Amino acid sequence: MVSGVETKYQRLSQVMDERLKRHWAACEALSLGRGGISVVSRVTGLSRNTIRKGITEIQGEYPELGEEIDRQRIRRRCR
Repeated sequence: MVSGVETKYQRLSQVMDERLKRHWAACEALSLGRGGISVVSRVTGLSRNTIRKGITEIQGEYPELGEEIDRQRIRRRCR
């Protein structure tokens, strides 16, 4: 899991701008579920706040993606 994210980031990071890195990292973190932000932050070097910002942007721009992820959750989201 971790090595897969790290490998993808190493291959893609040179062709991504800051916004795309943030959105990519956010999608990876969301796909990993609980602890995903920490994992992606650790292997990419991006801050947790940057990844959270990406998640917020994605959920605002693509609300259907957030809804799809919520439908796949086993536990309900903490609020």
